[in-house]
Formats: sequence, structure tokens, C-alpha cells
Amino acid sequence: MKTNLNKIALLPLLFCLQSHAVQADTIVNVETNIGSFKLQLFEDKAPATVAQFLAHLEAGNYQFSMVHEVSNSYITGGLYFYESCFVGPVSVPPLATVPLETTGLTNSTRTIGLVPSISDTSRLGGQWIINLSNNESAYNPEIKPIVFGEVIEGYPVVEEIADAWRVSMDVSLSVPTVNYDGNLVVQCALFDRDNVIKTAMEVESADQPGSDAANVFDEATSMLNIKVDAGAEGLLAVSLMLQSTAPDVILQAQPETVSVLSETVDGISTFDAASGQLTIPELVVNGQVLYTNLVLQLTDPENLFFTLQSFSGAQ
Repeated sequence: MKTNLNKIALLPLLFCLQSHAVQADTIVNVETNIGSFKLQLFEDKAPATVAQFLAHLEAGNYQFSMVHEVSNSYITGGLYFYESCFVGPVSVPPLATVPLETTGLTNSTRTIGLVPSISDTSRLGGQWIINLSNNESAYNPEIKPIVFGEVIEGYPVVEEIADAWRVSMDVSLSVPTVNYDGNLVVQCALFDRDNVIKTAMEVESADQPGSDAANVFDEATSMLNIKVDAGAEGLLAVSLMLQSTAPDVILQAQPETVSVLSETVDGISTFDAASGQLTIPELVVNGQVLYTNLVLQLTDPENLFFTLQSFSGAQ
């Protein structure tokens, strides 16, 4: 039976479903050009902050972005890419910010947090920071990082990054470097992309049933990952990030996640550009087809916001 979202208060649970079984915290592998370490994410205590971090990870913002500042008490990154000395640091593509959440976690040694956005300190962007000491009282309360995990393996690598030779750039006075010791300034004849410290992050997890389905909602990242027949635009894969669950379920398409499909797949969604209607025939959540015939409407074309209109439960 078809159900209207605006009539039943329980329907926002569509995108807030909890797992049917207890899940372990997510582990993220972090590779750098001087070694690797692992993060454990506290999804139970900081679900919104973890989701924001994973959204940036999935969007590619943490794939070979640079550690742009270090001190004796922290290292931080996630804001810039670095391809050449002549161009310098380049900002990562922006993603939607999210409100700060209260977690009860403190900025203690080995913890990782997200830093409030410079443009709006009441919301979180994508800059991550790893604490090398107990920094809770050291931060300005208005820009205190929201802790969402900790380093559980390879912590000496984090300390080595903090101890690396530092140079000044436009984005920071203390950028850590590799194989550039003794040079006080950046000289492009001597300095290139291999001299900055970069991270490559990947979630460590086993494939779940249904992960190869055409349309999957990922609870860990709050991302709706779909394959869609967009008519004249072709066959595409794209992710939509959950933005709101009340009073309406609203998702925002992430342009940087769009890729072209070589052929159609079973259960592919359809998008009608003339009406702005996106139809998802089946949606997999937690490895199971839980919903069918979802209809979303493009309600804000400029910002690519879609609002859920209706859906049916799986038979």
C-alpha cells in the first residue's frame, strides 16, 4: 500500500533505521607517505559527526589531501590538495555542513575530531584534527573540535608527522614535510608534491549482503547511493546525502560523486528532468530490500535538494 510521508510521523525512520544486529564501530585505514595508522569511529556516541566524516571520505576529500598544519599538540588536515609547488594548496570541493552535536567525548590524546566551519562555527565542515595531548581545555570553546573517534593502531606514525620538518605556506605557518629538512622556505626548484604529507583513507569492512544492489542506503555515511537512468543525461551512478528527516526527508545530490555507467542494471532508478521526479523501484537498507517505489521530487534545483514524496513497504 502506498503511503504519504506527510501524514505519518514514523516515516522519517526510513532513513534513520538502526541495524537489526549490533554492529562494531567502523575502522578506517589511513595511509600516508611516511606510514599508516588506524582510526576507530564512535558511531554510537557521535553518529552525526561520524556520518559527516565518512561523507567527506566517500566524496574523495581525504584521498591524497595534505596534512596542512601540525604542532606539538595536534595534526590536522582534510582541507587541501597539493599537486604542484607553483599552484600550492588547493581547497577540497565543499560539502554541506552539519550542525554540531553533543557527544560527551573530550579532546584527549589520540582522539580525532571534526573542526567547526570557519564560516559558521555552529556547523561542522570536513577538517579533521588528531589530538596529541589532552587539549579539551586548550581550545576556544566556539571552535572546539567534536570528537568522533580515536587512533587505535600506528600512533607513532601520527607522532612522526607532528615531528616532521615544517615550512610556511599561505594556508599555515607549520606545514609538515618529507625529505625537505633544513630548508626554511618553499623553493619550487627543490619542492614538489612528494614533499608534503598526504593521507589516503579507506573504510575497513567486509562486503554486506545487498551491497551490489542498484540502490542502497548506507547508514554509516547517511548516503543514498543509486544507479539511475537520467534520460538524455545517460546512465549514471550518484550519491545523495541525507540532510533532514523532519518534517520532511530531504536529500542533496553530490555532483562530485557522479560517474557514468556503461550499461543499465537491474532495479535501476529513473529521473525525469521535465518533472524533476526521481523514482527508485527498490531500496536496500542493511542488506535487505525494505522499501519499494520511492518517489522523490527535485524541490531545489539550484542546490540539488530532493524531498521524499511517497514509498511502499517491501512485500
